Amino acid sequence: MNVFKNYVGIDVSSKKLNINIVGNDNNGDYEIPNDKKSLKEFIKSQKISPDNYVVGAESTSRFHLTCQETFVLSGFEFRLLNPILTGKRISGSIRKKKTDISDARIITDLIMRGEGNVISKKQLEIDKRTVLRTRKTIVNHRTSIKILLKNIKLIDHKNDVRIKETIASLTKLVGKMEKTISELEDIADNCTADTTDEKLIKSIPGFATNLAAVVSTEVGDFNRFPSSTQFKAYVGIDPKVTQSGDKLKNGKITKRGNAHLRYAFYLAAQVARCHDPELKAFYEKKKSEGKPTRVAICAVSRKLCERVYAVVTKQTPYEIRQLSFS
Repeated sequence: MNVFKNYVGIDVSSKKLNINIVGNDNNGDYEIPNDKKSLKEFIKSQKISPDNYVVGAESTSRFHLTCQETFVLSGFEFRLLNPILTGKRISGSIRKKKTDISDARIITDLIMRGEGNVISKKQLEIDKRTVLRTRKTIVNHRTSIKILLKNIKLIDHKNDVRIKETIASLTKLVGKMEKTISELEDIADNCTADTTDEKLIKSIPGFATNLAAVVSTEVGDFNRFPSSTQFKAYVGIDPKVTQSGDKLKNGKITKRGNAHLRYAFYLAAQVARCHDPELKAFYEKKKSEGKPTRVAICAVSRKLCERVYAVVTKQTPYEIRQLSFS
């Protein structure tokens, strides 16, 4: 054991954290609410510092995310333990009794032995990206079921018990999916606080919290793209260029890039074309030229790519420009 370190083992539940501290500077068992404010106050009151404390917790479905984020973003070495490890320790103990305090002590002992995976800031971003991708998948399935429900309801089913039961089952399923979507959004919020890039992206009409987070987590480092042209190609929203003789012609979008990003920009464009004066005028111009709605929205998406790239690389929030007519 490293005698110069203090160790913090945390047993996590939905509403509380049982904390065990072992070391040169502090020893004891504590219980606090499982929320950021309480945890930050506890860290401050106990003078827990990244310089001489190692922290660990058991992986849960999602309840460990708050303390994981708080400690990792504060610079601590944070170790996440597989529940199988703590389970084996409990079953191998003399008492074989599970309590919140004993679990916290077992977690402390395990991290003192070097067990658990060290969580980095980069892994927090990956966790958030995975959650947001899962949310998108469920949203798509929910939309498909809603369309199916709408079509079923058009059928004359007054005397058909089976159709009524199907409608009831699908309606219940949609409700469960909506609850899951809401829970995933809460998890994404707890994975990491809004980054600087996310805040900048949200300054652009069309990007609320979820879409800004999708763009930020999917892209990562915007500076790896030399220009907005390369960024649009990564998104897959750039038009396909074909050549006939000496003439170059723009066609449909390439779709070679990141499908999650492309989806986010397309959704943002549908909102931005209604609330941003410049993009609204641009969209209406495309429609007046005879462009189909989908094509016009894709054109707005390309404009949004340019704006997102500009605000993030320049680290300057977007300012809506009102059109002047003279």
